[in-house]
Amino acid sequence: MRKPAVPVLVLVAALAATASGCDRAVPAAEARSGEPAPVPVALAPVERGPVSRPLRVSGLAHPKQAQDLSFQVGGSVVRIEVEEGQRVKKGQVLARVDPTTYSASSDQARRGLEKAERDLARARALARDGAVAQAVLDDAETATALARAGAQIAGFQHRQTTLVAPADGIVERRLAEPGEVVAPGRPIVAFLGTARGWVIDVA
Repeated sequence: MRKPAVPVLVLVAALAATASGCDRAVPAAEARSGEPAPVPVALAPVERGPVSRPLRVSGLAHPKQAQDLSFQVGGSVVRIEVEEGQRVKKGQVLARVDPTTYSASSDQARRGLEKAERDLARARALARDGAVAQAVLDDAETATALARAGAQIAGFQHRQTTLVAPADGIVERRLAEPGEVVAPGRPIVAFLGTARGWVIDVA
């Protein structure tokens, strides 16, 4: 007879019951302690390298520098030198207003300064000889200083009749066209500078 088979079956059943009891022991221990059982973790050193799981998102990319460029003087726009979407370099001419009036004012101020300097030189020579009072020399010096300031202002205004790109970038939009009369500060070109980098607004 094959009686030994019975103890073997009993042993297998006992092992199964023991394993089942161990599985139920962990939740029971958690219930008694009130804390979750420890979770095994693996440690790894921090290393530089490519991102193994890049993020894929949708968004709108735009340069950090975005501004509307304008003339500091008013006048009639005679030329817009660029088109929308065109890439430009720093210092490149974007637009011009009629410089006629400002050119004449600059020339007039320059000639006025030349005369004031001649009068000042003459007054100084006479003052050294004692031929004029100190007040005359003081007035000549004041007139020269005023003429110099006027020449600087006129020259600055003349230069502002040309609008240039403040940095490398892209012309986003033309906000004026030739023939328009614009006031100082009126936006002429919407400019996107690329020198400072780009940012992405993620939706």
